[in-house]
Amino acid sequence: NGAMQVAQRSTSATINGAGYYVIDRMRYSESSLGTAQFTLEQSTDAPVGFGYSLKITCTTAEGVVDAGDACRPIENRIEGQDLQQLKWGTAAAKSLTLSFWVKSSVTGTYNVAFITVQTGTNRFITSTYTINSANTWEYKTITISGDTSYGFANDNTMGLDWFFCVGSGSDFTSTDSTSWMNYDSTGLHYGQSVNLQNTLNSTWQITGIKLEVGSVATEFDHRSYGEELALCQRYFERMTNETTTQGTYHSRKLFGMCYAESTSEGRGALRYAIKRSEPTITYNSLSALAFYHTGSTLALSALSFDNASLDVARINGTSSGTPLIDGSACHFSSISSSIEAYVDIDAEL
Repeated sequence: NGAMQVAQRSTSATINGAGYYVIDRMRYSESSLGTAQFTLEQSTDAPVGFGYSLKITCTTAEGVVDAGDACRPIENRIEGQDLQQLKWGTAAAKSLTLSFWVKSSVTGTYNVAFITVQTGTNRFITSTYTINSANTWEYKTITISGDTSYGFANDNTMGLDWFFCVGSGSDFTSTDSTSWMNYDSTGLHYGQSVNLQNTLNSTWQITGIKLEVGSVATEFDHRSYGEELALCQRYFERMTNETTTQGTYHSRKLFGMCYAESTSEGRGALRYAIKRSEPTITYNSLSALAFYHTGSTLALSALSFDNASLDVARINGTSSGTPLIDGSACHFSSISSSIEAYVDIDAEL
């Protein structure tokens, strides 16, 4: 999703702590920020050849940069089984090259950090790039050597965790970490000189991110929206009643078929794209969802999901008001064209 095409959760959000907010697979993280406030958005401001970028804007400045401050607008986590070709942990360890288009209102030096995650001692290395001209799209490349000391577990757990920094206090910048070393937080953002969280209305945006094997950056590999969506849905999927027009909704979007186990309880199957692991399933509002049964919409007084496997989970709903007919079928669906309804299936790293 390096071209920032897929944004299942939202196209804009106000940040409230670490998590996934806008662009799929692009996690926001921070450390000890006090008054600083940011917004994230999927922006149509992008370099030629791209349709979108991820943009972060500081809407409330920190005032004073404390030693423990850090702001990381993108954190990307990769499964160990997708990294075996790097041959890390051997004398034949291969280099990685990161390329991207970036734009910021604040010039200066920015940090990128890479952490290998395994049982025992995590390892890391950092590098930097420079924004030379304010509010101008610039193309950057960074190459890091392979780690000959440690490799990755060959499974679906996190093997590599890497992120961009746009602001850091001194707690993270005192140790030179430009070569592989055992993890030490004092070097996590070594070289970072810019502090976006201390500059009101400052912006930073990025697109065209490509991480590839070797020491030479090659042209960005554009995928169709459908390909990117399918890859993102391995980690997260939102079932929604929103139409292709943002802000409008289907009145009875079918989420799953159920049967009445009693006059008040419905059970059924929620099917979704195959996930990385057994997902956590949540929904936005009980009042937005219902059972549709024999021509009637039955409000729900309780809803849960259990027995989740890689591609299906059980729906457990309790209706209120008009009773179900024991043993009959019903729909699990949205309730109104004026109310947003969604179910999130989350297997993120």
